[in-house]
Amino acid sequence: MTYGERHKNDEKNALSRDYLNKADNAIASLTGAAQGIASGASSQAYSAAGKASAAANVTAEQMGGIASTMQGIAGGILPLADQVGKDASAVRGIAGQSLDMSRPWFQQSEGMLQMDDKAGGISGEFAKLYKQLDPGLQMSLAASDARRESQAQSDSAVRSLQRAGVSPTAAALASIREKAANQTAALVSSVKTKARQSGITMQMDALTKGIEMAIAQSGVGQKFVEQASTGYTNAAQMEKISGDLRSGAASIYGSSANLLANAQGLVQAAANGQINASSVQVSSANAIVSSFTTAAEYYATQASSFRGLAEEGSGGGAGNGPLL
Repeated sequence: MTYGERHKNDEKNALSRDYLNKADNAIASLTGAAQGIASGASSQAYSAAGKASAAANVTAEQMGGIASTMQGIAGGILPLADQVGKDASAVRGIAGQSLDMSRPWFQQSEGMLQMDDKAGGISGEFAKLYKQLDPGLQMSLAASDARRESQAQSDSAVRSLQRAGVSPTAAALASIREKAANQTAALVSSVKTKARQSGITMQMDALTKGIEMAIAQSGVGQKFVEQASTGYTNAAQMEKISGDLRSGAASIYGSSANLLANAQGLVQAAANGQINASSVQVSSANAIVSSFTTAAEYYATQASSFRGLAEEGSGGGAGNGPLL
């Protein structure tokens, strides 16, 4: 081989080495950049996923505590609702008793107004007394008393005369009996008139008292009715409160369940974030593999090219062409 040929070969070898060095630097830069990007993305993804997971766990724990508190409140409301319901039932029972107690008073009032002596209680007794004040009965009783008193006086006078020796058939005794009969008739007439007036007056007074008593009895019954009405109204309101308390407890239980579900959702979202971080790492690893594959393919191509170039140089320079 001549000096000129060796010189050309040296130039080709130097050019090949320079080209390969530049290729090595480019491939190193490419793979280094790929590794840096992949490592940074993976680190950022894991860091963000870790922070999100920690925050989700803290928030989920707080939400669980709130849900537990809410369930405790709801659990405390239910016994209160039960107690209010029991109290409402008791009030309703008392109202029913008041209504039952009103009926006898109305019955007494009705019996008083009708003056029914067969009615029980005060009304029946009052009706019996009222009938004893009947003017006709009073007249009959007064006349009977007057006749009995007059007869007693006449008999006493006759006995006195007889004890004095007057004959039972004497005109004096006949005169006394006649006068006694006339006086008795006058007395009976007068007494009957007074008894009738007295009976009418007493009956009128009794009627007034009876009406007043009937009104009073009806008023007592009405008060019991009003108490019953108020009791039923209060019972209904208490039952509504009991129902509202139960609804409120159920709503609180529902809200606490939603909180727990949201907490689980946060934890699941954090888990998904960690899964996504793993996916980023896999993607970055794939990118590194791809870059190394590209470098390997490049080296293979260059090696083939420069192998041919070296073979051409070692063949004595025949057919040497320019390097592209």
